Amino acid sequence: MVDTGLALYVMVLVLAALQIALYAPRLPGRVAYHFNASFEPNATMPKNLFLALWALYMAFMAGVLFAASPAVPLWFAACILAFLVVTNQFIISANLSGGKLSGWFFVPVGLLVALVLFFVTRGSR
Repeated sequence: MVDTGLALYVMVLVLAALQIALYAPRLPGRVAYHFNASFEPNATMPKNLFLALWALYMAFMAGVLFAASPAVPLWFAACILAFLVVTNQFIISANLSGGKLSGWFFVPVGLLVALVLFFVTRGSR
């Protein structure tokens, strides 16, 4: 029987790879990666550097979270990685739609905070 947490974990990693493969050709030559309080870009980097750093960061986080198992369940690790994929999608969307980050960015941030609080309080019982 396949572990559900492991299946979810692998699925999120596949989605991250697909995200890079699908959007890399469409991104501009310089990618905005940091935004001010008005959701306007205030820092950019070359597209290839952005993609390389994103791939390395995901690989690093995936490795750390996998190594932390079983102390950190794989379903929780998959949720953290999914948050990173969603965050990156907001950055990609901002770069493809005129450069302004959507205020909806805070929805996954709030969900992540709720998930972490759930995990921490559940583990402390």
